[in-house]
Amino acid sequence: MTTIADADAQLLEATYADAVRGMTEATLLDSRRWYEHIVSLPPPLRTTYCVFVLQVQVENGGFHQYFANSYGIFARLTVPMLVEFGAADAANFLQAAMTTLKLDRLTDNELHDVVGNRRYPARFEDVDEFGDALDLIDTGYYTTVFLDVWTKLAQWLRAVT
Repeated sequence: MTTIADADAQLLEATYADAVRGMTEATLLDSRRWYEHIVSLPPPLRTTYCVFVLQVQVENGGFHQYFANSYGIFARLTVPMLVEFGAADAANFLQAAMTTLKLDRLTDNELHDVVGNRRYPARFEDVDEFGDALDLIDTGYYTTVFLDVWTKLAQWLRAVT
């Protein structure tokens, strides 16, 4: 993790480890099973998982990577989670990425089918259509809210557990 308090990093890593305990490769390869596993977790573990993977994916490859690697199946769950623990600006960036990729127009089932099964229209890879807009969203997220999300999530976890 990038420059957050050691105690926060330890708490977040331990909670994430609890969230993924029992997840198998077979679970991860079946997007519905993966989704149901995460949704069935207690709220602190579910929130930590959803936000943790968002943060790591955006740090490593931006929102495009988050959706391309199927973590975007959790995007609609993650938006209100971010708001709940005081990271509304981060939620706005995630929503902006969904809107830019035109995923906000899909029903929950369509979103899950497209993102979870990587059935993106050819335009998803169209850098001319999405690249610049997503780069701006990535940069805004990373420079204005990224570290704050880790800190606020850790504070929230301490308050609810």
